[in-house]
Amino acid sequence: MGLVYSVQNICEITGLSKRTLHYYDEAEILVPEKKENGYRSYTQKDLEKLQKILFFKNVGLSLNEIKEVICLSDALQRDYLKKQQSLLKKKQQSLGDTIKTLNAFLSGKSFLEIESYQSNVQPLSQQYQKEAAIRYGETESYQTYNNRRDQLNKKERQRLDEKINASMTKIFHNIAKAQQQGCTINDMVVQTEIECLYDCLNRLMECSTELFQCIARQYVEDQRFHHYFDQFQGENLPVFIYNSVCFFCVNTAKLKKE
Repeated sequence: MGLVYSVQNICEITGLSKRTLHYYDEAEILVPEKKENGYRSYTQKDLEKLQKILFFKNVGLSLNEIKEVICLSDALQRDYLKKQQSLLKKKQQSLGDTIKTLNAFLSGKSFLEIESYQSNVQPLSQQYQKEAAIRYGETESYQTYNNRRDQLNKKERQRLDEKINASMTKIFHNIAKAQQQGCTINDMVVQTEIECLYDCLNRLMECSTELFQCIARQYVEDQRFHHYFDQFQGENLPVFIYNSVCFFCVNTAKLKKE
């Protein structure tokens, strides 16, 4: 008779709990010998099988998959695990991207700056575009914007986005600088930048003053924009921009009436 292990022996060797062994027994993945007194014991082959089960579990197989694979020959098990190896490589790449994202965020960058690392979700810029489609999709302004983008190829759209992003970044930087210098929302230097922002949006679509205010309100209400505006080091910059936009829109409306 070969070496026999008690439940306690197996727990000590593998570090598993009695509950886990009981679960494997119920799932019929690893069934011990049971005596009339309820005593359960495992053979050397059972221990070897268990170590294989733990290996399969460690590489990401589910219990149902393990139950299927454990009965195969070594050659077939290797063939099966080649597929799992491919999945693990993809997960490794994804984990590497996630670590880069985490490191970039911990270094002080905003999520908008590190969106290129986000491999498991759509980039934030794409998320914003989808949100805009839901929020403004029925408006004539958004439809104009969408039609203009549809007429461009991928590279042209990318160049346009980069140009607009660069322009808006410069505008926000100038507004933050003016705020730091003590300017108020009605100062000419601030209003000039707000007018540039309005013109910038109008290059994308027919942006009414109402829509302009609605977009600026998102800077305040959407916390993701707060992370973006942190890079400009302004004091509560989203609110400052929103109030500046409201002042601009009110005065624009007055000028139209005159």
